[in-house]
Amino acid sequence: MRQVNNIVDKALASAGLKRSGIGCHSLRHTFATLTATKVPLPDLAAYLGHSSVATTGIYAHALNSVNPSEAIKVKAL
Repeated sequence: MRQVNNIVDKALASAGLKRSGIGCHSLRHTFATLTATKVPLPDLAAYLGHSSVATTGIYAHALNSVNPSEAIKVKAL
């Protein structure tokens, strides 16, 4: 994981975007928060590697614009 952090930090620095508090974790959190409005939570949990949808639910809760009971519905095949 440290190698991924270094790669992301170097890419952010090269693009002139590196700031305190911006790194792998903040980018992952931003992705999850924005995606929570568009994809069912079980899918987002899989994208993030969470074993529990409850863990992923924090992203829906953070938005206050997502109803977790609606977001958790599984898409029909």
